[in-house]
Amino acid sequence: MWKNFNMMLAFVCIAGCRSAGPVAAVEDAPRYFPLAAGNTWEYDWTYNNGVHDTTISHVVTLGYDFVSDGVRWFPTIDVCPAVLDATPLFCAEYARTENKTFARRVGPIRYFQAETILDFPLFNGKSWTIEDEDTTYVDSGGNRIHSVRFSRRYVRGVEAWAVPAGLMAACFHIEDSTRTYYHIDYFDGSSYSSSSAQHADEWFAPDAGLVKQIVNSSYSNPAGAHNYRELFELRSYSVRLGD
Repeated sequence: MWKNFNMMLAFVCIAGCRSAGPVAAVEDAPRYFPLAAGNTWEYDWTYNNGVHDTTISHVVTLGYDFVSDGVRWFPTIDVCPAVLDATPLFCAEYARTENKTFARRVGPIRYFQAETILDFPLFNGKSWTIEDEDTTYVDSGGNRIHSVRFSRRYVRGVEAWAVPAGLMAACFHIEDSTRTYYHIDYFDGSSYSSSSAQHADEWFAPDAGLVKQIVNSSYSNPAGAHNYRELFELRSYSVRLGD
């Protein structure tokens, strides 16, 4: 947790390969998303708003942990003006149980549902559902509402990538597919519809965490359609596996 865009930099896959063989065991969980206060990742962030690419530096730093429902959460130290940014990296906080790494988004509306971004053991072909909801109901005002939300993550294999921080030789490739649809038939006979689709590819390396993320998003409502693309590549990092 936790994705739309036009132009994109070309990347060189040094030893990209998808294999059914490699497995990241449960005990490897801390290595693929290190959680400790002060852990810092610097990314080259390239985004495209449908017109041109812009690249800037984006730094992610984890703040001090707090306990919620018996789980230790580590928030990112950043400003959260919106709630639709891809997870991880923006406006989020993270936690880990024995075999799962969670993210939940933080924004003007405080907490969103926790998403399992990594579910160990990791192996090619594994997948898990984040959300699957298809609901129709009538609200107190007599308006008929149809809401669809679906999000699923997939392990696509183990690949090696060259990023500014160096060659990451054994990255687990995680794909995230999310879509939403909202339609309301108002009591007065008018209606409104909106939809969104988000696709993210993420690469997690042992002892480094998230080293690359590509996010493509599309949003549509009566005001028009919007496409957006983001690309993050790890430039430097300083992490501890835990406190």
